[in-house]
Amino acid sequence: LRALRTGYERLLGTLLPRPRLVAAGAVAVCAGAVAVLPFFGSSFLPDFREGHYVVHMAAVPGASLEESVRLGRMVSQAIARDPRVLAVAQRAGRAELSEDTWGTHYSEIEVELKPLEGIEARTVQDSLRAHLRGFPGVSFAIRGFLTERIEETLTGSTAQIVVRIFGEDLDSLDAAARRVAGLARGIPGAVDVQYEPPAVVPEVTVRLRPAALARAGLAGDDVLRDVETATRGARVGQVYDGARATDVVVILEAAARARPEDLGALPLRGDDGRLTTLARVADIGRSTGRYLIAHQGTRRVQTVTANTRGRDVADFARELETRLAAPGLLPPGSYAELAGTATAQREAERELLVHSLLAGAVIFLPFRSSTELTVDTSAADVARATLTATGTVGTRDARFRADLWQGPDSDTALLVVQVLTASKNSAAGTAAREFAAALGAQVA
Repeated sequence: LRALRTGYERLLGTLLPRPRLVAAGAVAVCAGAVAVLPFFGSSFLPDFREGHYVVHMAAVPGASLEESVRLGRMVSQAIARDPRVLAVAQRAGRAELSEDTWGTHYSEIEVELKPLEGIEARTVQDSLRAHLRGFPGVSFAIRGFLTERIEETLTGSTAQIVVRIFGEDLDSLDAAARRVAGLARGIPGAVDVQYEPPAVVPEVTVRLRPAALARAGLAGDDVLRDVETATRGARVGQVYDGARATDVVVILEAAARARPEDLGALPLRGDDGRLTTLARVADIGRSTGRYLIAHQGTRRVQTVTANTRGRDVADFARELETRLAAPGLLPPGSYAELAGTATAQREAERELLVHSLLAGAVIFLPFRSSTELTVDTSAADVARATLTATGTVGTRDARFRADLWQGPDSDTALLVVQVLTASKNSAAGTAAREFAAALGAQVA
């Protein structure tokens, strides 16, 4: 410690008389740090070495619950062969009052791992992805349980990268989402790219003809209510068996509604009592439609998600944004927004920068004010303390300190110099004359 202190005092004595050199060195070091900062990778969340993973499995939209369970059983068997896996369980379908809107084609597979360390913990995700490559036509996404919960809270999605495509035309949205998914797959570092096209289901379309309704003396609402009763049923009463109540539902018999064309024979009664059939007042046909149309802020939306592997999220997001800005990528009337942890990271960096500047201002301004106050009110005390360091005040030190005391209280400092010059201490008098010469003042 004594050697370190001696070296520190020698270095301090060399640097104190050269404030501009010290300031220039500090500025150079700070500039170098800022210059190399963009070359460092960044991530919003660290890589948690979790012992529990969630595998999101999405089959072809429209796949039945039985098919999802069958695929999940095969996937679970493939994952369970890994000696590092402790247990595997699948969750398929959803409860009646569930907040999730997944279809029967979607399920989650819970993977519990044995305690792992070192390279086994770092490579377990890659091993799981290798096991899942043998299932074509099924998309997978692997996330740690804790990481997924945090990302879902921040962005509403269980992925690092989320691209939302907004538009009005559903077919154009589907085409744009397919292009964006293909674009994301082509970027180095992309894994678990998922785009779930909405399932197209068969529908029966009943279009009423207003003129025919008027001739038959029917109201459109009454006809649609009759069609709903015939196809879905309507509760007309209840039957009680002790404390148990059973609804009585009226519905068209199954044979009469086996085909959409059979609905044309549905009898309807007008206001005047005349009977007619549904086929005479409406056009009945087969068509396809969507059971779910996603919206965000009253806008129709399609979502593409992805994760990264071997590349930081911020760099991946910048390249994806650049490619999304290419002209002609999205159909007219559609636009894309980037979300996910990359966006959350940018917002956090911006907040940190603003708060750091505010904290620096709060720290610097009072320090500057107190420094100015000290120089104005205590110049005489500082000068006295400097000059009483007999034999240690050289010309350079005196000149340096003289530069500091050029201010409103310089007259007081000169007065102190004059008093010490007249003192009997010869060393103090010599130092006082050097100080006065540095100030450019004449001392009698």
